[in-house]
Amino acid sequence: MQPRRRPRDGPQGSDAGDHPRAGVRGARGQRGAACHGEQAGHRAGSARGLQGHRRRHALAARSRRAADPAGAARRRQGLSGVHAVREDLAHPWRVPLPEAAAIQTRLAREVVLTPLASSGAGAPALAAGVDVGYTKDGRRAWAAAVVMDRSLAVVDSAVVAGEPDAPYVRGYLAFREGRLTLDALQALAVEPGLIFLDGHGTVHERGLGLASHVGVLLRLPTIGVPKTPFHSIDHEPGPERGDYYVLTKEWGAQGASIRLKSRVKPVYLSPGNLVDLESSVALALAWSSGRRRVPEPLAAAHTSAAHARNAALA
Repeated sequence: MQPRRRPRDGPQGSDAGDHPRAGVRGARGQRGAACHGEQAGHRAGSARGLQGHRRRHALAARSRRAADPAGAARRRQGLSGVHAVREDLAHPWRVPLPEAAAIQTRLAREVVLTPLASSGAGAPALAAGVDVGYTKDGRRAWAAAVVMDRSLAVVDSAVVAGEPDAPYVRGYLAFREGRLTLDALQALAVEPGLIFLDGHGTVHERGLGLASHVGVLLRLPTIGVPKTPFHSIDHEPGPERGDYYVLTKEWGAQGASIRLKSRVKPVYLSPGNLVDLESSVALALAWSSGRRRVPEPLAAAHTSAAHARNAALA
């Protein structure tokens, strides 16, 4: 573990191992030895899984268009949102744990870690945050995606409702809420250049936490910003915003414990896809206001998911 100086903030105006979530995430249901039952209909392979995903996305998109006439207007103007999942990497979500682990191992080979600018030319103009809220019994869920520009103004948002595909199992968060996360992102009218997720990236025992999983499937830069470390740690960063420690796991993956708001608990970020660790630190700061523990797009998504859940249950 290495102490690091605070990097300069980018201009605002220019599993544990995917972990159980508190607050908006609610209960995750009972842990099981498998992500879901082994019904034949859920093990039909990638083609059927992709067809099911497309049908669910179409329903979610129609629901959102009805609730968001502004978004529908943007689509009529020819603005497009997040592109489809890579067909060669699409997979069913409701699978037993051994198959889920094999999928993670296969997709981890597709992860690319590369620098991404946090300001100036080449920096993302839009960033999204995605979060999922649950009922107390963990059986119903609302996934929210919120897109902001560099001034941290909201430019688009989407919420989709559904059922999680599996109970929570450490290290397999993507198989619980990955489909809902993709549905929310694909319901957007614009495509962000960066996505923050409340789940781990490459700091994961198979190198593919939720953030990496989503980034590989969508071919977009992603950063995992969970509030819980993948494993216990014995050092914390300094007390000020921007202070961080680099955390190196025994298998070589690197993440960082970073404080995005002074004198509050840090978060435990790691690169997901198409971004490296140094860039992840700089981008997390660039898209943070210093008023919240997490980057602003992720905080807004958390609030949006909670509001959608509360409105549905009122």
